[in-house]
Amino acid sequence: MPDDAQLPVITDPDIADVDPLVCVVSDLHLGGDPGQSDFFAAAELATLLDRLTATAGPIELVLAGDVFEMLQIHETIGSDGSRVRPLMTARETACIFERLRRFAAGPAHRVICLVGNHDNQLWWDEGERRVLLEGGYVHEIALSYEHVFGSDDRGALLYCEHGAEYDPSNAVHDYTNPLSTPLGHHLVVDVVNHLEPLGLMTSPEGPTSLADIDNIHPLEMVPWWFVSRFFYRATQQAVKYVVGPGLLLYVLFHLLPVALLFERIATGHPRLDRLGDFFSGPPWLLLLFVIFDSSLALGIVILLLVRRAFRRARRRYGLEDIGTIFGRTERFWEDVTNEVLLGRRPPALRDGPWQGCDVFIYGHTHFGFIRPVSDGDRLRAVVNTGTWTRKVLPVRGRLKLPPVFLPTYELSYALAYVREGALMVELWEVPKRLDYSLPWPERLAIVRKERPPYEPASLEPHLLDRVAVPLRPLAGDAGTPLTNLQSTGSKGQPVVAGG
Repeated sequence: MPDDAQLPVITDPDIADVDPLVCVVSDLHLGGDPGQSDFFAAAELATLLDRLTATAGPIELVLAGDVFEMLQIHETIGSDGSRVRPLMTARETACIFERLRRFAAGPAHRVICLVGNHDNQLWWDEGERRVLLEGGYVHEIALSYEHVFGSDDRGALLYCEHGAEYDPSNAVHDYTNPLSTPLGHHLVVDVVNHLEPLGLMTSPEGPTSLADIDNIHPLEMVPWWFVSRFFYRATQQAVKYVVGPGLLLYVLFHLLPVALLFERIATGHPRLDRLGDFFSGPPWLLLLFVIFDSSLALGIVILLLVRRAFRRARRRYGLEDIGTIFGRTERFWEDVTNEVLLGRRPPALRDGPWQGCDVFIYGHTHFGFIRPVSDGDRLRAVVNTGTWTRKVLPVRGRLKLPPVFLPTYELSYALAYVREGALMVELWEVPKRLDYSLPWPERLAIVRKERPPYEPASLEPHLLDRVAVPLRPLAGDAGTPLTNLQSTGSKGQPVVAGG
């Protein structure tokens, strides 16, 4: 894609023989009862849909799972029981569905909606499927998507799933069974849905609250969030009501009399001449010695004991280091996605022979990136599309203080198209301004530390990363040439509109 943030233009009189521009967006998490919505980027998403609509050539928009937050919609439902229909007229999301329908009606445009672990109801609920299919918002509802770019001789296979099936806590084992609910389902319904509203009732003392509990990434950082929240709020209150008044009293009743005493010694007060015989150095040096007396030393010892008690409690309750948590999560997903990409593990939602693919796209984890993978002389790529919801990320505190949790928006989407003998795979980000107030304890804890941006210099979409995957000979893959199968549903069967 050109660096001027324009979408690739694909023009050809015979569009049936031209590879489409594939745009993959995932984890919108649209909807939620009052106080439980995590989507606040309607204007940015509507702008992206407008840009896609105005782009020439065939385009396939893949909504790669968790498009809807059905696990948090229990009150705002339609008269027909639909959780999706009210979103089409809601003030916050109506513009998105209007743009989506306009794009879907365009020539050579297709919208494929994949099912995720938060909206797997789309698979077994025929009523919800009809709302989207008959309403003209999507052309297909599927479990996975694949497309072969190029020709029958040379091409590249792109494969896409939501990704929850590789997460043991969120894998849905039977999408046709409403009772097939993983642990993550119950965590949201039975825990998060009860905690989030409490965050709206707390005073705005920081950038995050309990309302952000399901936005903390990765999930293993939630215990750290509670520790951090308590520590910095307690520090703020202790300084305000204990340390501050204590220092004031210390200055008034200890340092000020001592300072006056030494001032009289220095000026040769007749009644204090002999006191100067005990100290032959300059008066300021003796004053410095008095400042660091037993009371101040006792305070330092108490702080060290508190720090030691905190470190022991951290070990006792298993609070791991941030780097350990992030490293374990990254290694797990890197191993799993590499196995699928290289053909060592079949995709979770696709049957039939599998020799790997050239590009594997997934979402679910809410961290967008492109990772090139070299397999001998063959280049492949793994892409995570990120999320369009608010995220809360930890920043390490200095002096081994608890991390500081800051909100951010990383609205990203993936593009794939053929150009100059290669499948170009790109990750783009739409900046979003975020306003919050960070209390002084957190500011001191992460002073001069790199933190998530909240005031981007420009709100224009910008390219984050790009990988050019060369087209390769397709004949001979397990003796079966690949076909232009656009999207696949349960057990590898194509899912067509209305089906």
